[in-house]
Amino acid sequence: MLMAHLISYSIESGRKFINLGFSEYAPLFPATSKDLLCRYPVVKHSFLPRTHFFRESVRRYCEIIYYILTAYPF
Repeated sequence: MLMAHLISYSIESGRKFINLGFSEYAPLFPATSKDLLCRYPVVKHSFLPRTHFFRESVRRYCEIIYYILTAYPF
């Protein structure tokens, strides 16, 4: 529901929107399935690979880094 509200806000205000947390659900939606960063409005040309495998690899890598950084406070 939140994603729908943020997309509608970006349409009304003319701003761009990036939701990295939506990557788990991105394959279910045609507009975000081909974009690693789950941007709206959809970016036509991107230098990032457009595969589901690459998106999942980046997401898992970020989760590992997050767990490492939160497990060992500096």
